[in-house]
Amino acid sequence: MNNQYVAKTNNLFEEFLQIINAYKRGSQLLTDLKIGIDNDQLRAITNKLVKIDHDVKACRILPYKIWQITLGRKLKHYQEGLEKKILEAEKLISQANSLIKSQDPLDIKSFIRAVTLYQSSLLILNEPKTKAKLSRVKHELSQRQIFTNEYDQGQILAQQLYIAKALKSFRKAEEIYSTALLTVKINDCESKIEDEKQYLHNLKIAKVHVKCGFLEKALQVLVEARKIFPRQDSTSLSNKLENTLKGYEEICK
Repeated sequence: MNNQYVAKTNNLFEEFLQIINAYKRGSQLLTDLKIGIDNDQLRAITNKLVKIDHDVKACRILPYKIWQITLGRKLKHYQEGLEKKILEAEKLISQANSLIKSQDPLDIKSFIRAVTLYQSSLLILNEPKTKAKLSRVKHELSQRQIFTNEYDQGQILAQQLYIAKALKSFRKAEEIYSTALLTVKINDCESKIEDEKQYLHNLKIAKVHVKCGFLEKALQVLVEARKIFPRQDSTSLSNKLENTLKGYEEICK
C-alpha cells in the first residue's frame, strides 16, 4: 500500500514538474517575443507546449497569448505596409495633379504623363476618387488631342495659303477651346480670305485661257495672281506653262 502511494505521488510530482517547466518555457517565450523571435520558432515551441498537456489550463493559455502577440505583429506589419502604399500612391497623385494644372490646350504631354501616374497609383491603391479623376483626365486629354490636331492642320494649311481650309480647321479647334493665340490665327485668316477668293478667280481664268490655247495670257494672269497670293498650285502651273512656251519657241526656230 505504501509502495503504491509512493509511486502515485512520484507520478503526480513528475507531471507537476512538467507543467511548471512548460509554463516557465511559455513565459520565457512571451518575454522573447518582445525582443523578437522567429515565427517558425514560435510555431515549434507552441506545438511542444500543446503536446505536453492540452488539458492543463496553464498550457492552454500560453499558446493563446502567443497567438495574440503573433496576430499583433501581423497587423502591425500590414498597417506599416498599407501606410507605405498610401504614401506612395499619394505621391503619384500629387505629381499628376500638378501636371493637369496646365491651361495650355496644346500641352498634351503633361496630360499623357498624368494619366500614367494616376494609373500607377491605382495599381498600388484602388481608390474610387482616383478612378473618377483618371476618367476626367482621359476625357480632357482626348479633347486636347482633337484640338491640337485641328490647330496643327490649320497651321499647315495657312502656311500653304489654303486660307478657307485653314479657317475651317481653326474654327473646329475653337469649338473645343478658345484661346488668344487661336483668335489671332482666325483673325489673320479672315483678313486674307478675300485675297484667296480673288486668287481662285484668277486661277480659274488662267485655266480657261490654257484650254483655249492662250498660254501667254494664262501666264500673265498667273504672274499677277502670284504677286498677291504666291500659292504653290499657281507656281506649279506657271512653271508648266513656261516650259511649254519654251518648247514651242524651240520648235518654231
